[in-house]
Amino acid sequence: MTLPLPTVNGEIQLKDKLSEFNLNATLDEKCPKCGADLMVKRGRFGEFVACSAYPKCKYTRNLRLDVPCPKCGGAIERLRSKKGKTYFKCSDCGELFWREPTKHRCDKCEGVLSIKYKRGGSKVLHCQNCRLDFPMRKEEDGN
Repeated sequence: MTLPLPTVNGEIQLKDKLSEFNLNATLDEKCPKCGADLMVKRGRFGEFVACSAYPKCKYTRNLRLDVPCPKCGGAIERLRSKKGKTYFKCSDCGELFWREPTKHRCDKCEGVLSIKYKRGGSKVLHCQNCRLDFPMRKEEDGN
């Protein structure tokens, strides 16, 4: 089975798809080893942060979320298990989360709300303590 490619005057048009799949997005951070810019790169096990001066400097780290750890306030990193499932871990205290935590708290029990993917690809905010689902808030829905 062959898939049709978007063509205009016989040329394949994939520029719009390449802009969505930005491979080397530069971060506003500097490398702690050499001082060069850090970039988001895609490897065989997912995305990671690496130094832009790669052959000279081999600094890498996992992607960090903008959400602090609910237990200690440290940085949360996105990781992948041996089976390929994504999980989240605090780099300071080692707390593990199977769902992506958010800054929001549950209205009933004050527990941490995490992002839960339902059937059909829709997302809801889920409380692990009281097992309630809340609709996604406007600022969270863009992710």
